[in-house]
Amino acid sequence: MKPQNVRLFIKPGCPWCAQAQEGLRLRGITYTELDVTTDYDAFTEMKRLTHQTKAPCIAVDGHILADFGAHELDVWWVQMGFKNDRAALLSDKVTAGVQELLDRGIEPKMG
Repeated sequence: MKPQNVRLFIKPGCPWCAQAQEGLRLRGITYTELDVTTDYDAFTEMKRLTHQTKAPCIAVDGHILADFGAHELDVWWVQMGFKNDRAALLSDKVTAGVQELLDRGIEPKMG
């Protein structure tokens, strides 16, 4: 399914946040970026959704992934069945690789 509402909660200077931004860019995903260091409402919402204060966090059509790295985002994206907006060679290869592992019953190591 193609995601309709993607919100990325970030902290500037956070390397994991930069990886998340790049991962979404490679997928061609349009998203709303929320800086939780300057936007108190965004910080409060992130904390309400995730029950923690670490970034990045992503909310996609009501589904939440909190405090993740690039690999966790790749695995989660495939597990949730989200589709990319455009064919991004690297992202598609990662997605295919993760899906192959899941199809074989192998849970990719996260973290």
